[in-house]
Amino acid sequence: MTVLSAATRQARRLALMGGTFDPIHLGHLLVAEFVAEHLELEKVVFVPNRIPPLHDSKRPAPPTRRLEMVQLAIADNPRFEACAVELQREGPSYSIDTIRTVRQELSPQAELYLIVGADELLLLPKWREPAAILRESRVVGVTRPGSDLSTLETVLGAEWTALIELVKAPQIEISSSEIRRRVAAGLSIRYMTPQPVIEYIYAHKLYTENPDGAAQVRGASL
Repeated sequence: MTVLSAATRQARRLALMGGTFDPIHLGHLLVAEFVAEHLELEKVVFVPNRIPPLHDSKRPAPPTRRLEMVQLAIADNPRFEACAVELQREGPSYSIDTIRTVRQELSPQAELYLIVGADELLLLPKWREPAAILRESRVVGVTRPGSDLSTLETVLGAEWTALIELVKAPQIEISSSEIRRRVAAGLSIRYMTPQPVIEYIYAHKLYTENPDGAAQVRGASL
């Protein structure tokens, strides 16, 4: 079973961007677009994870819902693609497993990047097989104003740090947790995530415990 589209399997430069995407928002899309332009990528593959191994968070929306929201959010960008490989695996979602699965579908000459937030870089030693991740992909650390990476070399060591490419991308102060909170509170989420995602959230009554929440959320038609 293949996990990438035919066009993406032919790409010579592509990146994986993992996350819970609960829900995906404009900040995710902005980072992906900026990194794609900066590195001249042909494709950015969004990979919703089933269970983030290092995060003890509230149970996310069902996998199919999160995948469908990603698909809606990126539908108008031919450079973006969604991949369900981690949702199809049981247990925690490990980046090295995804990298190896994707690698099998690419040409040996393809350059495979892994987009990682600056904060996540400092946790890299706790990831499964971090040395293999750095060997089998090119890790891109996305920094933002206020990112403190002064301890990066101390945490990772000089050899690993030298393998990481840092990209300073524009950031907007939007988070998935804030979107969930606003939906639950009946507040508008307009301009925080693409309109098709907003409509999907309300249509499927996500992030609200009120059984009639979709009809009562203020701005549900926005």
